[in-house]
Amino acid sequence: MNIDASIKQRLSDAHQSHLLDYWSELTEDQRGKLLEDINEIDFDRVRKAYHGIKQELIADQTIPNNEILDEDDEKRESIEDIMEPVPDAIIGSLNQTSDEQLKIYHLKDNLQAISEGLVCVLLLAGGQGTRLGVDYPKGMYDVGLPSRKTLYQIQAERIRRLQQLANEEFQTTKSVVPWFIMTSEHTQEETEIYLRSNNYFGLKPENVILFEQHTLPALDFQGKILLAEKYKLTKAADGNGGLYRALKTRGILLEMEKRQIKYIHVYCVDNILVRLGDPIFVGFCIEKNANCAAKVVKKSFPNEAVGVICKVRDRYQVVEYSEISDRTAQKKKSENTDELLFNAGNICNHCFTLDFLQDVCQSHDDELRYHIAKKKIPSIDKNGQRVSKPKEINGMKLEKFVFDAINIGDQYQAVVPDLLLYTDQNDEESPNDQLLWSPPTDTNQDENSTAALKYLKLASKEHRTADQENVLEVFLASNYNIDQALEKLREPTTNKNFFASAPWSLTECDQFEQCFKERGKDFSMFKIPSRTTNELIFFYYIWKKSARHDVFVRQNRVEKRRFHLHPYVTDYLEKFFVEQELQLISAFEQNNSSLSSSLNPQSSGHDQLVSKRRLSSDLFLKPMTT
Repeated sequence: MNIDASIKQRLSDAHQSHLLDYWSELTEDQRGKLLEDINEIDFDRVRKAYHGIKQELIADQTIPNNEILDEDDEKRESIEDIMEPVPDAIIGSLNQTSDEQLKIYHLKDNLQAISEGLVCVLLLAGGQGTRLGVDYPKGMYDVGLPSRKTLYQIQAERIRRLQQLANEEFQTTKSVVPWFIMTSEHTQEETEIYLRSNNYFGLKPENVILFEQHTLPALDFQGKILLAEKYKLTKAADGNGGLYRALKTRGILLEMEKRQIKYIHVYCVDNILVRLGDPIFVGFCIEKNANCAAKVVKKSFPNEAVGVICKVRDRYQVVEYSEISDRTAQKKKSENTDELLFNAGNICNHCFTLDFLQDVCQSHDDELRYHIAKKKIPSIDKNGQRVSKPKEINGMKLEKFVFDAINIGDQYQAVVPDLLLYTDQNDEESPNDQLLWSPPTDTNQDENSTAALKYLKLASKEHRTADQENVLEVFLASNYNIDQALEKLREPTTNKNFFASAPWSLTECDQFEQCFKERGKDFSMFKIPSRTTNELIFFYYIWKKSARHDVFVRQNRVEKRRFHLHPYVTDYLEKFFVEQELQLISAFEQNNSSLSSSLNPQSSGHDQLVSKRRLSSDLFLKPMTT
């Protein structure tokens, strides 16, 4: 098979002629596969992407990680010198909003729009569950609920419930919330088979629309495309910000327009607490005529590992927690309050209008810059040998982020709304939240509460690592009978996930840190015989919040900032696991000295008898139009 002259010219013009270096060694079949890969690549897009991040690569080598290069005057300035908090005037929230107003958002605006077919939800589901220790799509992950439901099932059932609420409120049977799911080449087929084999969990198949995001080849630091094999290019998904390109090229915008959709609720697959088509959030955006909005969570403490939305040079954007010093993170709004100045934690939860998405996709997609993810990429080295497990970082993957759209255009920057909604935390909770334990309200309340404390003390001696909330659930089911509850705890039929792992020794902590230094987050490769992969994952979420982790980072410089002004969003499922683990630690910290002495985690405050998982969320509105 000969190479067409036009292909050679394309590669030469793109400075990628090296892709044919091994042509003479390939079989006819392999040559066909290589040409197929080459013909699929948009080399002009690759070139623009590399030139867009080239200055950042140079800056990474010449200036400290927490500084950026101002290309206009070549002066160095810290991101902390130019970032400003989001003005209170464009923040809406829940707790101080009247019930009447919330009802308007929920019923008049959101549910009415749903009953008219104007609202859809869009799931970003391109990621595999590698960090969770599985090799299938995150949406298929069983997070350990008693029902054993996966993330996909939980979300599908919430959509069904939302449709039911709209039907009941407006006396119709036609309410539909289409579910658009953006997958990747790694998750498309498995997701499609999984949903189909489960009958789409009760949703109509025609209202579940899957589409695949695009890929980009991985590059070395000189912009050369890496070969996965001598006949195959390395490719990776272009980030959740690849949504905008995929919406246009996969015909999704046309499908939304055909369905007369006006409002799109966008979220990430690993947000287990997400409210699909969020009645209050979406209703609020409809009421305020917002074309682009982000829902945020108030930070629990200054150094929480979550990016924050703020203003930088009159544009809104997300600044990652690793870019913010302790001094800045600790800043308060005023001397008379404990509320943090930079407090709008980003959870990748957005509401867009179709008009906004059409404008972004048609006119602004090129303005969304690529971000660098430096990786150890299996590839063909300079000697023509395939290196399946590189010892050092040898290249980068380029990706966009969905929330970068908030930075687009002066016409899309927020203006002050007519109505201000400002509030405290702790109002919103999981839609399917279940109260497992609460002290009784009858006349024996004091007696039963005293019994509960006694029961907890006895239970903690026999089951040191049991989850306090589950232990109290058994006590409630036993009608506050201590002996009966303790007997139930001893039964072998107790849910195998009822108890967490045994406390970690200092030696195990040291082993974990050494493995993390060598393997990163590839937990399946950790060599700690006494621990399973699941135990390693859960331990990681505790460890990264601990003082040990801070020392580890300073000594080993593992968590380097990946990019300057456009950080990535924290994995929200991580927050869920952390809260559950900290709850366990707090419940039994007196008997769990080996772990607490090595990690010294902060108390989560779950030492009360009333235990109910809650999520405090604010609504960050951006922008407003009249």
